[in-house]
Amino acid sequence: MAAFYVSRVFQMALIAGAIHLAGCAAQPSYGNFTRLSEGAGHQLAADTVQQLAALYPPARTHFQLIRTDQDAFGAALSEALRAKGYALEDAAPPAKLWQRWWSKPNPMAEDGLALRYVVDRQAGADLYWVKVTVGNASLTRAYRLQDNALVAAGAWVRKA
Repeated sequence: MAAFYVSRVFQMALIAGAIHLAGCAAQPSYGNFTRLSEGAGHQLAADTVQQLAALYPPARTHFQLIRTDQDAFGAALSEALRAKGYALEDAAPPAKLWQRWWSKPNPMAEDGLALRYVVDRQAGADLYWVKVTVGNASLTRAYRLQDNALVAAGAWVRKA
């Protein structure tokens, strides 16, 4: 009887661990994962805001910028969005693990459209990319490092 009980406890612990890992892995990461200079962050932010303005009219759109930390791109993006005329609210993602598990992402936040970003670099190449998620839609663009400056490596790709 004791062996059966220990076996059940072990199984329950294993299942709880698997659920915990699945919950952590299912949470998308947002933010800037590069070590780009502040000037490069401003350049990418300006280009991003120009594309957002073509799709979401300034002065009529309210964004809720969700980011995990303060970084150069996020600060430049926030500044450029406000300068362009967007209503912008800085918001933090749920901090507690249980809040992440049970809260579903709300693409149309109560106070505006949820706006998230990822700035990352392809390993082994001087290729960077910016992905901005607005609600359920996303905009992505690649950039390459050429003569110590970032140059667009293609057009913006929109996924609705």
